[in-house]
Amino acid sequence: LRELQSWRKWGTNQHRISMCETLEHMLTEDLAPTLMLEKVQALQQEWKLLNKEGNRINEALWQRFNTAADQIYAKCRPYLDEQNNMRELSRKARESLCQQVELFAKAVDWSQVNWKKVIHAVREVRATWEKLGAVDPRQQKSLNQRYHAAMRMLERPISQERAKNKALRQTLIEKAQTQAQNPDLIKAIKEIRQLQEQWHITVASKRNQEDSLWKAFRTACDQVFERRRGALQHQQEVIESQIKSLGVPG
Repeated sequence: LRELQSWRKWGTNQHRISMCETLEHMLTEDLAPTLMLEKVQALQQEWKLLNKEGNRINEALWQRFNTAADQIYAKCRPYLDEQNNMRELSRKARESLCQQVELFAKAVDWSQVNWKKVIHAVREVRATWEKLGAVDPRQQKSLNQRYHAAMRMLERPISQERAKNKALRQTLIEKAQTQAQNPDLIKAIKEIRQLQEQWHITVASKRNQEDSLWKAFRTACDQVFERRRGALQHQQEVIESQIKSLGVPG
C-alpha cells in the first residue's frame, strides 16, 4: 500500500511539473490574450481538483506554478484593462439608455402621442440595448432589471392603446354589418363612408388578427356597395325598357 501511495504521489507530482512547464512555455509563445487566459484558468481549476483529491501539495511546485500564472496575467494586463474599460463604457451607455426611457415615459402626454413614433422608438431602444457590449457580471442583473422596468413603462400604455383601438374597430365592423342590412340604401352608403373615415390603426394587433378585422370590415362595406351596384343596374335596365316601349331609338 505504501508503495502504491508512493507511486501515486510521484505521478501527481509529475503531472504538476507538466502543468508548470505548460504555463512557462506559454510565456514564450505569441498567443492571443483570450487563449492564454482560457488555458491558465483551466490549469488552475485542474490544480485545485488535484488538491481536493487529497494529494499532498508540493510547496515548491505550487510556488513555481503560481509564479508562472501571475506572469501570464501580467502579460495579459493591457488586454484585461481594455476589457474593463469597455465594460465600464457599456455600463454607462446602458444606464444612460435606461434614464432616457424613464424620462420619456414620465414626460410624454399619452393622450396626444404619435403612436407610430413611439413604437418605432421602442424598437430602436431594444435594438440599441442588444448591440451594447458586455458589462461586469456583478452589475448585469441590476441593469437588466432597470431596463425591463423602464420598458414596461412604455409597453403598458402601448398595450392599452392596442386594446382600445381594436375594440373601436370591432365596433365599426358591427356598425358596418348593420348597414349592410339597412333598407335605406342611400343612408347606408352615407354611414359606410363615415365608418371608413373612422377606420384608423394606432397600434396594430397581431398580423392574423389584423387580417381578420380588415376582412370583416371590408366584407360588410362591399355588401352595401354591391347593393348599390345592383340598384343602379336595375335602374338602368328599367330606363332601357321604358325607352324601348316608347319606340325611342337607342
